Amino acid sequence: MKKNSVVSPSFLKQKARQLKKEKSLSQHQALDEASKQLGYTNYKNYLNISEIDFPRPRPATAADIHALWLDKQKEMTKRLYAAQPLFDNFEISFQDLFSSLKENKKSKTTVQSICEESPLREYLELYFLIDALRDEEGEIDDYTPYHIAKKATLKNVSYKFKKDIIHVEGEYDLILEFGFGYDKGDKHPTFEDEEMFGAFELTIDKDKNIVIDDQDIGHYL
Repeated sequence: MKKNSVVSPSFLKQKARQLKKEKSLSQHQALDEASKQLGYTNYKNYLNISEIDFPRPRPATAADIHALWLDKQKEMTKRLYAAQPLFDNFEISFQDLFSSLKENKKSKTTVQSICEESPLREYLELYFLIDALRDEEGEIDDYTPYHIAKKATLKNVSYKFKKDIIHVEGEYDLILEFGFGYDKGDKHPTFEDEEMFGAFELTIDKDKNIVIDDQDIGHYL
C-alpha cells in the first residue's frame, strides 16, 4: 500500500490489534506488520514520519517547559483526587449484577442487556478518565502535552459473561482541555479541547477488580 499521508496512531494500533489476533504476533511484530501494510518500512519508520507530520508545540525555553509541567502535574493531581473517591464509592451493586448475570449466562443477548441497563458503562467511563489522569506511561502526554483529561465516553461496547467474569470490549472517546491559564478571548487552536480515540478489552470480577487485556489510544485523523 502506498501512503499519501500519515495515518493516525489510533488507526495503526487498531490494525495492529487485528493482526495480533489473526496471526498470533507479539505486540512489536504486530505494530511492524501494520506499519508495513499501511506503506511504511516498519513501526519506527512510521513514528519518525508521524513526528514530522504531527509537530508538537514547544515552549521557547527549558525553564518555560519545566514550569508548565509542574503546573500540569498539580492540576492533574487535583482532578485525580476529586475523581478517585467518586470511582471508589460508585453506587453499583456488583453482587446483584453478578447474580443476575449468573442466572442468565446462557443468553448472550440477555447478558448484553443486563450490563447495558446497569451503571457499568458509567463506572468504566470514570475508570478510563482516572486512568488518563494518571497516564503513568506518558502515552497521552506524547500526543497532547498541554492538555488534561476532562471526560471519557464509551461506545460500541459489548459484554460477555464467562466463568464468573465480565468480559468487556469496546471503544471510547477522551476529551481533554488545555491545562493552563490563558486569555479566554484568545481563540487560538492551541487552547481548544482535544479529542482522542481509544479501543480496549478488559475483564471485571465480582470484587470490582479490573484487568486491562488490551488498550490503545490516539488522535482521530
